[in-house]
Amino acid sequence: MRLTLFAFVLAVCALASNATLAPRTDDVLAEQLYMSVVIGEYETAIAKCSEYLKEKKGEVIKEAVKRLIENGKRNTMDFAYQLWTKDGKEIVKSYFPIQFRVIFTEQTVKLINKRDHHALKLIDQQNHNKIAFGGSKDKTSKKVSWKFTPVLENNRVYFKIMSTEDKQYLKLDNTKGSSDDRIIYGDSTADTFKHQWYLEPSMYESDVMFFVYNREYNSVMTLDEDMAANEDREALGHSGEVSGYPQLFAWYIVPY
Repeated sequence: MRLTLFAFVLAVCALASNATLAPRTDDVLAEQLYMSVVIGEYETAIAKCSEYLKEKKGEVIKEAVKRLIENGKRNTMDFAYQLWTKDGKEIVKSYFPIQFRVIFTEQTVKLINKRDHHALKLIDQQNHNKIAFGGSKDKTSKKVSWKFTPVLENNRVYFKIMSTEDKQYLKLDNTKGSSDDRIIYGDSTADTFKHQWYLEPSMYESDVMFFVYNREYNSVMTLDEDMAANEDREALGHSGEVSGYPQLFAWYIVPY
């Protein structure tokens, strides 16, 4: 009898120990959704979202999205747009940061870089096009307003970024400058990969920001470290490694 009771107590202790060590069920579900997105299985990820909502586990979706953004996974934007275009708009509205909804609904926005807090704009004529600069003085006029137009191709979402005042699209120059960076300027047409950009979300000090990459060259949009005489900074496409440095190269995308 004593031996049986002792064995029973050991079994209970073992179960308690395993329960303590095992991850919570919601953590496992969030990780499964996270991995589906990371490897690009968007249909599976969308199905999981529907399943979790039926089980009233919306917080699982929110946690998976948080992990994707914190880890800077490019597929996050592609997954969100897949949801948006496949009857999952309410999921994006409820469980993704507001920036995703603002971008997908093509609202007018401002792009403000994290490092300098300069707002992107087009100025200066060059062959009837304008060069992109960042400035600290003007953050309210129409000159700093932009609109993102999505382009979906092979499960990837890219964007044409248009100045609402000048009706010109951001384009990366064909040639490199002395620092191996490329000038970003405005163009009245948007018919090449040089006119398309993709967004990689990131989080820094609880703020959601985006690396903005050019599709043709995979160069990230940044501002020159040197200021012009008017204290503006020229916008450039930078080809160096920027992963892990949102405080230097990422942009806020906020409603205008």
